Amino acid sequence: MSIIVNGIPTELICIEKLLKQGDPLAPFLFLTMAERFSGLMKNAVDKALFSSFKLGNEEAVISRLQYEDDTLCIGNQPWKTS
Repeated sequence: MSIIVNGIPTELICIEKLLKQGDPLAPFLFLTMAERFSGLMKNAVDKALFSSFKLGNEEAVISRLQYEDDTLCIGNQPWKTS
């Protein structure tokens, strides 16, 4: 498996054990990891490691969108690439 970052696949990640579809633990584990990921993204935004997207006059901060089993990180790179 690999992860796509800015349209470029990362190196392959070896997955040794998987949950089977319909496993009763799958929803619990997904929600647990989604909550942890949300916390990590909030910390990254707070520490200016990730620049979130600001929306509207009140500047609602959006750094990720999650729906069912999909996650989309939205923002700008706070660092300059050369």
